[in-house]
Amino acid sequence: MGGLEANILIAGGESQSASRLLTYINAVQPLYGGYDAFLVDSRYDSSQPLSQEPLAEIRAPESVTFRDDIPFPVINLQAETDVIPLGAVDERQPDSEYFRLWEVTGIAHNDNYQLVTGRNDTGSDPSYAVVVENNSILGFSSCDKPLNSGAYPWVYMAALKALEIWVRDGTPASEADRLATLDDDSDYQYDDHGNVLGGLRTPYVDAPAARLSGELNDGGAGCRLSGTTTLFDAATMASLYVDKAGYVSAVTEASDQAVERGFLLLPDAERIKAAAELQWDALNL
Repeated sequence: MGGLEANILIAGGESQSASRLLTYINAVQPLYGGYDAFLVDSRYDSSQPLSQEPLAEIRAPESVTFRDDIPFPVINLQAETDVIPLGAVDERQPDSEYFRLWEVTGIAHNDNYQLVTGRNDTGSDPSYAVVVENNSILGFSSCDKPLNSGAYPWVYMAALKALEIWVRDGTPASEADRLATLDDDSDYQYDDHGNVLGGLRTPYVDAPAARLSGELNDGGAGCRLSGTTTLFDAATMASLYVDKAGYVSAVTEASDQAVERGFLLLPDAERIKAAAELQWDALNL
């Protein structure tokens, strides 16, 4: 770090690493206080064991939630894939003084940005915020349905910034609604276009150009947890927005609301607004 010293340490973990980080938060952080905050991204049910062979095994309980007696901010960011398909719906818990659960509508455990496009994103090109249908993971794996192309990267950045602010000046991260599920939690509740109701909302679902889902996909390596994207046709877009100006206006309004709620950073919201015109043109409307 060129001689610089860190004054805030935020631990982040996704998927299997999220499960391990949950074990760390509950069992190790109270003893050592190694980090100032935690971003636990896409955990599933239970957590990793505290020890395993050749040591004496200490297995995790069948159901694990975050302990609520440590004064360290935690945001648990969950995709649609994580909540019902991967079983984390059974470990839902209420927000508390130092805990926030962000269940994000229209995103998947993996997505097109994580697996394909994000490696080339330098942070300014609005084309990276356009919803696309892409079945291929860099040419080595083909999925039965197009990968999810939702708001995952932008909400993740908002969560990271929210944790920094929470640590620096004590302002807690925003609270978010839970994804809307059936009474028995066997499935989600959907709107007329197949997008899930409730949850943390972004322009991708409040001014949608596609059905964006965290449902399980099929195909080659990396496909199963990558969700799906189904772009709307011209008739659907016209019924929702009339014309390009109407669509851009709807995206702008939804983006501003997400910034106000703390779920998008302003630079990312501006990119999403700029992407709206590209989105409309890409659909050849």
